[in-house]
Amino acid sequence: MVHRPARKLWAGLILLVFAPLAVGLEPAHAQTAGRGGAFDPFTVSGVAVDKTAQSAAAARADAITEGQRLALQLLIKRLAARPASDRIAATVTTARAAELVRDFDIAEEKSSGVRYIAKLNVRFKPDAVRAMLRAEGAPFAEAASRPLVVVPVFEGGGAPTLWDIPNPWREAWAAKLPRDGLVPMILPAGDPSDTGTVKAEQARDGDSVKLKALAAKYNAGGTLVAVAKVDASGELQVTSTRLGTTGAPQTVVEKFRPSPGESREALLQRAADSVATQIEERWKQDNLLRVGGSEQALEADVPFGSLREWVEIRNRLGRVAQIRRSDLRAVSKRDARVVLHYVGDEAQLSQALAQLDLRLETQGEARILRLAAPLPLSSPTPQ
Repeated sequence: MVHRPARKLWAGLILLVFAPLAVGLEPAHAQTAGRGGAFDPFTVSGVAVDKTAQSAAAARADAITEGQRLALQLLIKRLAARPASDRIAATVTTARAAELVRDFDIAEEKSSGVRYIAKLNVRFKPDAVRAMLRAEGAPFAEAASRPLVVVPVFEGGGAPTLWDIPNPWREAWAAKLPRDGLVPMILPAGDPSDTGTVKAEQARDGDSVKLKALAAKYNAGGTLVAVAKVDASGELQVTSTRLGTTGAPQTVVEKFRPSPGESREALLQRAADSVATQIEERWKQDNLLRVGGSEQALEADVPFGSLREWVEIRNRLGRVAQIRRSDLRAVSKRDARVVLHYVGDEAQLSQALAQLDLRLETQGEARILRLAAPLPLSSPTPQ
């Protein structure tokens, strides 16, 4: 039997740990500027600026102004679907960008008497950006996919090449990654562990066991096997197959003709950029939020095995872009009930949760939200 003081202590710990979830999730969305931590869709990192003016101070001011404008262009292309993203990005002004910027920081700063070079990490106001996109009539998405491991197989007349050098197709992908979209893409290191996991022929032939093992090694949601084949005329055919940890493979075949004077290196880079862009656009189309769509609410029971799982669930919910806030309705030692306030539809919410290994299930009339794989207990549960 649990003594009353212990029960009060446990409930107090739960409420203290989960307090940010009860009042909203905005702080969690603002935690990071990069893919190394929780992804914030409204932060653009590593914007390179290089300005020359009459003084270092003037060059710095010009660089920051221009960097904010470039960051907003990148953000629009990240979130909004084509062709609206191209149209809106082309009209971005420095004044519009300044209105939407929440704050920024500067990295790799260098200056001389008249020149200023740096990289900016720019954070935008989420609600203001959403309002701007809705006013422009642009459908947009915010949810980020789990990473994809890019597996570039090159066929140039001999045996297929993946890890061996040279592989010009792999080099083309290396020149184009990382990207700033909602689908992070990883180019494997090509170390002995990679080469022992999947061979070029196995990747080309879609060996799902080997490819899933490669994805698991990089903690990714799947692989993108891109097979590039050059014929005698110089035409390039790319067969790209996306294989997730679940679901059927998705394959697209494209052909690229070299432009007059275009080198093979440039052709391969153009093809890699096209394949990656199409992957990102398909993801956005599957996760578009309705323009002018209203906020919805979903009540779910959340079972957990430890206080650590509570913290993990809270942190992951804070990284789901569709969730605007979450209210804690009830809590006990082994489960809780929360209300998720979100935009989009329930299928989109479920898919966004799945990207962070949160599973939304239906049991009769109830919704159950749980970790896809329970965390191992690091210490005994408080009694």
